[in-house]
Amino acid sequence: MVRPEVCDHVFITDDDEVLRWARQDTFLWRLFKWLHEFAIFRVILDGYGDINPMWENVFHVSNFINNNKEINVRKTLVLHCNSVFNYAQIIPHIWGPYTRLVLHGNITLNQVKRLVTPKVMRVRIGALTTLESHYVNYIEFAKYMVSRTCDFTTARCFTICRKRNIPYDFDETLEEICRRHKRRFRPRCYIDSERVSVMSNGILTTVVFVTPFLCIFFSIYFSALDESMSILNTFLFFIPTINGYL
Repeated sequence: MVRPEVCDHVFITDDDEVLRWARQDTFLWRLFKWLHEFAIFRVILDGYGDINPMWENVFHVSNFINNNKEINVRKTLVLHCNSVFNYAQIIPHIWGPYTRLVLHGNITLNQVKRLVTPKVMRVRIGALTTLESHYVNYIEFAKYMVSRTCDFTTARCFTICRKRNIPYDFDETLEEICRRHKRRFRPRCYIDSERVSVMSNGILTTVVFVTPFLCIFFSIYFSALDESMSILNTFLFFIPTINGYL
């Protein structure tokens, strides 16, 4: 049996042009990856209710499909498949405790559900989906999005980038489901011209998002305070000397 790949942050695609783009190694990309290793910067780079992923390994889907090889993803999974067929081919080869998922290309809603495992906390779908096919489809999927983000103990989010195939009454359906949610910490719905998001709205979510900014603020504040006290102490030290000359 072929030994599986084990990766923390991975990008998998079926498009040769996208493959070359994802493998580019620039100074800004290296800086972004370095910042991404720190939780405080990762929260800031993601923003509230979204994902700004990074990856360390890039593969073509044929690496796994043709060689009957599996991949264990431990943190971030980014998939870009132009065909639903290639998604169907690659999904059985992917497993692991990844918590961040980004999807591009063309995908079905059932394939999305197969990739969103119980450990996944943050999802962004930039792929064309089949939300317009049936009315029942997007009502059920709206309920699914809400069910995936109704945890007040973790900072969960589920985002769909707005494509031309997302019906605008999907927005109203999603907002209504969020409003009717019976749990105390019901998810929050965020909608604009670019994306449709549902995110957990619990106390700990707010703490997780606000804490990094508070840490930076107090770090700058206390550094400035220490500098001011140092200058003041220096000034007070020289006062007796100055008085001696007067």
